[in-house]
Amino acid sequence: MNNENQKEADILDDEEEGIGLFPSWNWLYLSVVVYTTLLIGLLYLFTVFLDYSAP
Repeated sequence: MNNENQKEADILDDEEEGIGLFPSWNWLYLSVVVYTTLLIGLLYLFTVFLDYSAP
């Protein structure tokens, strides 16, 4: 039983470790959401301002 608790603790510790430049998985997920939102906004602006077919 103690071995199972140790495995669960190790899994939780792994989730809190840094991943590359990011201090945790939550930071990684948040940055993906933020940059994706910014990219969609930028593509929308390009669509609006570079639409040469508009009158």
